[in-house]
Amino acid sequence: MGEQGPCGPCSEIHIDLRSDAEVMKVPGKDLVNSDHPQVVEIWNLVFIQFNRLASGALEPLPDKHVDTGMGFERLCMAIQGKTSNYDTDVFRPLMDFIALNANVQYGDEIKVDVAIRVMADHIRAVSFAIADGQLPSNTGAGYVIRRILRRAVRYGFSYLNFKEPLYTSACILISESIKGCISRIKSTTGLCNSRSAGRRDFFFEDFGERQF
Repeated sequence: MGEQGPCGPCSEIHIDLRSDAEVMKVPGKDLVNSDHPQVVEIWNLVFIQFNRLASGALEPLPDKHVDTGMGFERLCMAIQGKTSNYDTDVFRPLMDFIALNANVQYGDEIKVDVAIRVMADHIRAVSFAIADGQLPSNTGAGYVIRRILRRAVRYGFSYLNFKEPLYTSACILISESIKGCISRIKSTTGLCNSRSAGRRDFFFEDFGERQF
C-alpha cells in the first residue's frame, strides 16, 4: 500500500488480450506490469493484516480485511473482447455522438481521433465528478475539474471545429447510458449542466479570442 500504515500480501489479476500468434511469441507472464496496453491488470486484492511502522517493522492488526480495486473500463474491455477501452460500449456511443456533431469520421485521422477520445473521456469524468459533489472552481480539487473541462473544450475547439458547447447534450447521453446502475448521474444532470455552462462558455470565448 504505502511506506507506512496498513498493508499485507497483494494478489493482482491480469489478462492478456493479445492474439494467439502474439502470445506464442512472448508469454503474457513476461509482460505483466510492463505497461503493455493489452496485458493489463483488471483487479487487485490486498490482504490487509499488518501495520507498517516508520522503522519498517510490521505489527499485526487486530482486524484483518481485504482491500479490493477493479478497473471498470478495463474489465469491460476484457468482457467485450476489445483491445482498447475506447472501443467498448462505455465510450464508443459518446465518441460516435461527438464525431457526428463534429461531422467527422472516427478512424480517418489521428489528431481527430485523439480529440474525440479526449472529449469523451473528459466529459465523462467531469459528469461523474460533479454528480459526486465536486464542482469546478479555482482552488483545490475543483481546479482539477476546471482544468479537465477546459482541456475538453480546447480539443473540441482546436481539432473538431466546435464553436458551440456540446457538454449539455453529451451529459444527457451519459446519464441515459448508465441510469440503470448509477442513478445519481440522472438525478444531477441539471446540476452538471448548469455548473459547467458558465465555465465552458468562458472557455469558448477565451479560445475564440486567441484563435487556436
